[in-house]
Amino acid sequence: MIQFFVPGPPRGKQRARILRNPKNPSKPGFTPKATMDAERAIGWECRKAMAGRKPIEGPVRLEWIAWFPIPKSWSKKKTESAYWHTVKPDRDNIEKCLADGLKGIAWLDDAQVCCGEPMKLYVRDGQIPGLAITITEIKQ
Repeated sequence: MIQFFVPGPPRGKQRARILRNPKNPSKPGFTPKATMDAERAIGWECRKAMAGRKPIEGPVRLEWIAWFPIPKSWSKKKTESAYWHTVKPDRDNIEKCLADGLKGIAWLDDAQVCCGEPMKLYVRDGQIPGLAITITEIKQ
């Protein structure tokens, strides 16, 4: 089992950007910098947690909790009742960013992720925003 925490507000994977250039129509798109930075941060924290272990080769269970800050503009009443984070970024976009950031580090390919449980919550009592991640190899 591998467990680690990535500090900072969780980010979803953004779509690749494609530049239209009539002089060079075959020019590929690029991944936005914010997405690349988020994937690097996830990979870095995972490398530290793996402590030199090789990537998992079999099926994987991925569980994560995305802790989001409560907006400062919210009223005290709304802040006290905040629990589930039901706005963007979408759960699947967070998981795409997470899976791509762990590719080649925790596992060989994100297609190995077979099951898991994601959650999006607001921070509580002194917690810091970030991603709490647990990766478990599924024994066959």
